[in-house]
Amino acid sequence: MKRRVLSALSVAGVAGALVVTPASPAFAGVEDCNMKSYVSMTGAAACFAPYGDHWWVDDTKSDGHGVWLHFQTSYDRVDSCYVGAGNAAGWVDCNFDVKENTTIRGYVEVNDGSGNWSGWGGWVSTS
Repeated sequence: MKRRVLSALSVAGVAGALVVTPASPAFAGVEDCNMKSYVSMTGAAACFAPYGDHWWVDDTKSDGHGVWLHFQTSYDRVDSCYVGAGNAAGWVDCNFDVKENTTIRGYVEVNDGSGNWSGWGGWVSTS
């Protein structure tokens, strides 16, 4: 799996634009997540909101380690988002462009070298 290290602001992706934006009250969206997609582990959490193809990622531990979100689609796309903004950033938006009327799932891992990960979340609709 090819990983791309992303800044906390934005990056142009290979298959389309990916924008990483720290969440704020004016930029709500986590509440739109399909909770079947929710994944978490000590230090990280993520969920998918189908409207706009947003993965919301949270670095939940102030430990200096960033968080990876990895996802897979039913049409065999595999991609990642690295959030290195730190715990104070709260929920961060990893905005991908994925095909409609397909399914997607993801997992998170803390970038601490342990190899530990959350396990796959459930398959959810992208529409």
